[in-house]
Amino acid sequence: MNRLIYIFTLLLLSSNTTYGQSIERRHGANLDFYVGTWRYTNTTTKEEFTIKLRKSVYTAYNISKDCVVGTYTYKKNGVVVLDNMSEFLIDKSVGLPAPIYASNAKGTISESNPNRLTASIQDYGILWPGSTLPKSGQGVITIVSTGNPKKIHWALKDSEGIVIIDHTPPPGFSIPTDMILTKIE
Repeated sequence: MNRLIYIFTLLLLSSNTTYGQSIERRHGANLDFYVGTWRYTNTTTKEEFTIKLRKSVYTAYNISKDCVVGTYTYKKNGVVVLDNMSEFLIDKSVGLPAPIYASNAKGTISESNPNRLTASIQDYGILWPGSTLPKSGQGVITIVSTGNPKKIHWALKDSEGIVIIDHTPPPGFSIPTDMILTKIE
């Protein structure tokens, strides 16, 4: 009987190692892949969208989450339309920690998939009426390729909720909303 308990315990411990690794990934261990500079280029529409992401920890309501935060530059016809790269190393204590915030930590819709981040993006090209606050949207950043070159898919949509005319930004974005970005750094 003791031998059976010993064998069962060994099996349980070995299976917990795999389970523990899976839980660790769900809580942000896969974030290293996203760190760096990513670029989308469309020669037809003459657009270039570059994001720069770094790891961070976001704390709100006494809960801390591993995340990636970042900034972006958007060019159209060779002209810079939006550029908030100067905020890359700034940690904000109020509101979103950066123009791009993404996490796969427990409590988000992507918690079961470490290759998918739930994101919140601030669009500085569209402001709230009568304010200097940027419009925000919800997005998903998904790994497309881990090979060379590494690629991610960026999909952004309007936040859901009640729309009050003249008190909410118009629908849509001034930045690209569906694209494949390639890692350049």
